[in-house]
Amino acid sequence: IAQLCLGVVIGLFSARLLDGRRGAVRIASVALIGAALLADGWIERMPSVPIVVSTPDPSPPRNAVVLELPVGLVPDIAAQFRSVVGGWRTVNGYSGYLPHYYPALMDAVAVEESSAFTPFRALGDLHVIVSRETPRLIALVERQPGAVAAASGSHAVRYILPRRPAGPVPSAA
Repeated sequence: IAQLCLGVVIGLFSARLLDGRRGAVRIASVALIGAALLADGWIERMPSVPIVVSTPDPSPPRNAVVLELPVGLVPDIAAQFRSVVGGWRTVNGYSGYLPHYYPALMDAVAVEESSAFTPFRALGDLHVIVSRETPRLIALVERQPGAVAAASGSHAVRYILPRRPAGPVPSAA
């Protein structure tokens, strides 16, 4: 909606600016507007995304809820890609915006807090795929009650954390 509104405002501004203008002034105005639009969308270079590593075999079932660790912008782009191809729902896939819970999830995973999994487990089984390059996160997942290693590959391990009621909500710090 914001982009649509901005586009309408730019269109109205441009029409007003060009109304009644002729010749060189009109050409210069169009060139200036075009340069401004080009500058607004210009980026220095595209961010590099590592090669998408396949998930451990067997992959999570279709429509499963999956959390891939570690979390972060670049790993989440790959997580989103894998979820679309695999047919499951991802907790941390990057789709252009951050869901309301995402900053709390990132912080909880960064400090290796077990409560990172609690809200998702309250809704159903949670499949957690952990990179083998992060042994501390593997240990974090293995400490979870009921955690079962469901699959293992050369790059990652997939665990299933069974549904578990959340219990009382902790107070905010």
